Amino acid sequence: MGSVLALGIAMNERQEDEFETAIFYLGSIRRLLFGLTIIVLLTTAYFARGIILPVMLGILIALLLSPLVRGMKRLGFSAPIAAMLIVFVVTSLTVAGALALRQPVTDLLANAPQIALDVKIKGREIIEKIAEVREMGENIADMASGDGASDEPAPVADERIDILAMVTNQMVTIVSTFGGAMLLALFILASDDLVQRRIVEVMPRFSDKRRALAVARDVEHQISRYLASITLINMLLGFFVGVACWYLGLPMPAVWGVAAALLNYLPFVGPIMGMIGVGMVALVSFETVGEAFLPPFAYFVLNAIEANFVTPLFVGKRLELNTIAVFLMVMFWIWLWGFAGAFLAVPFLVVVRVLCANIEEWHNFGRFLASRDG
Repeated sequence: MGSVLALGIAMNERQEDEFETAIFYLGSIRRLLFGLTIIVLLTTAYFARGIILPVMLGILIALLLSPLVRGMKRLGFSAPIAAMLIVFVVTSLTVAGALALRQPVTDLLANAPQIALDVKIKGREIIEKIAEVREMGENIADMASGDGASDEPAPVADERIDILAMVTNQMVTIVSTFGGAMLLALFILASDDLVQRRIVEVMPRFSDKRRALAVARDVEHQISRYLASITLINMLLGFFVGVACWYLGLPMPAVWGVAAALLNYLPFVGPIMGMIGVGMVALVSFETVGEAFLPPFAYFVLNAIEANFVTPLFVGKRLELNTIAVFLMVMFWIWLWGFAGAFLAVPFLVVVRVLCANIEEWHNFGRFLASRDG
């Protein structure tokens, strides 16, 4: 009897060991499949970015304009008519703004090689002055004279042609992407919450339907609010940057205002690019270094006020994001899709943040994405 009992215990222990082993291997297979899925998705996103990018941009534009469509529906317009009117107005304003800035931007790009050459010469002069103060003029002067041999006007024309050709190709890509995104946004806005209804219909239980509808509406509300707030803030920033550049005498202040508004959609990278551009033009436009220092300094001060005071006030605590998470996401999307990816990085994080707030299983990840005070 005792041997039978011992044999039964041994068999149970063996079955438990086999069960634990199976669970371990199933977990490993699950993690492997998850990793392979991520790799496949990233590979697809990289090679299909020409298709995926307009789709994501169109969804964001639709979320941004959805409050306007709802407002027009309350006034008696149907969703398709309201969507067509709003998309037409937004597209017309965008095209009109682009045409108004076309000539100044073309002139700036045409003069870019000469500006770079002037910046190089001015920079060398500043280095020579610093070297004289430090009594190291001889070595710095030798380095400067060595660089000067290549400062011939002939290559500038070739560089100008290359830059214009590159910008022309980029503009064709931007126009096609924007056109596809606006067309998709039109269809989404005209569908009158069709996507939300389809999400609710596929849910099996009433509680799931109610939860899915609540999550979908919260995501749409928060994202539209965030995009509207950021767009308004960027427009105000661009206005004040343009006024500051005009007051300080920098050429083409309207161009720098628009550039500041657009670049501010790119966290970390955009403000740095704007300050560098303003600084380079200021360096070749003013006689003294002190005068040239003022425009990029004003750009920096206005961006600092926007980032530290205005944006937290308008965006609110709920959508504040961890700076580390934002930086990592921006770097990842720049690596994946370039600067267009950087534009989508923060809205993507906001979507995930709102989902984490509504899905209990994601709460811990949501705490990581939250700001220190959020």
